[in-house]
Amino acid sequence: MPDPSAPRRRLAGRLLALLLPLGALAPLHARPFPPGPGGPPAIPLAHRKLFALEIIAFRGRDPAAGRHEIWPKRLPPNAPFRHAVTLTGTRAFLFGVRPLLHDALDGVWQSLTVSAPYHPVLHTGWIVPGLPISVAPYLAFSGNDGKAGRLVGAVRLSLNRYLHAAVDAYWIGPPPAGSSETCPAAGCVYPLVEAMKIPEGGLVYFDNPRFGILLEARLIHPRSGQTPG
Repeated sequence: MPDPSAPRRRLAGRLLALLLPLGALAPLHARPFPPGPGGPPAIPLAHRKLFALEIIAFRGRDPAAGRHEIWPKRLPPNAPFRHAVTLTGTRAFLFGVRPLLHDALDGVWQSLTVSAPYHPVLHTGWIVPGLPISVAPYLAFSGNDGKAGRLVGAVRLSLNRYLHAAVDAYWIGPPPAGSSETCPAAGCVYPLVEAMKIPEGGLVYFDNPRFGILLEARLIHPRSGQTPG
């Protein structure tokens, strides 16, 4: 009987092989806040640690990937991306979120543009404070790849004892060319809803068989906005 997880493992293996020659990325030096009485630490926003949060989203081209999966027929009505913070909204200012002007993953993006198995769709980033998970906001993102489909989603960076990232993202569109999969008229919905602890290197990888997201979080100096060197 075919192993449903085999396409996902192959996708992850090929992507890691693609990225390893790029070398180590910026180190992460996040440490936990001291606990506050009865809950998260009560530290003013201006004194919290700041992180450069950067993502690259890409779709896979393998027509066989995901053929054993069962996908939803529509977007969930209460998904976090529907109420996420946007950079143009007033809530971004209230949460201390602002655009990231210096991209560290440009080399990864260039590698994906010439990669046969993948096609990059979105490269964006934010400067965010390290807030406890109870109050850390989801940050909205979206991308469009023409007839291949579109991406909607949100990402949340939170800092309690450890630094965590959560992704709530959906690719909407037809399956890759050559796939026997059938979709509704509005397109298939491929969800990617996952959370994980961010390791010391700061780079993590979220994926389902149809698309993936690379995420990096780097501690930065609040005044200069630069990664510590």
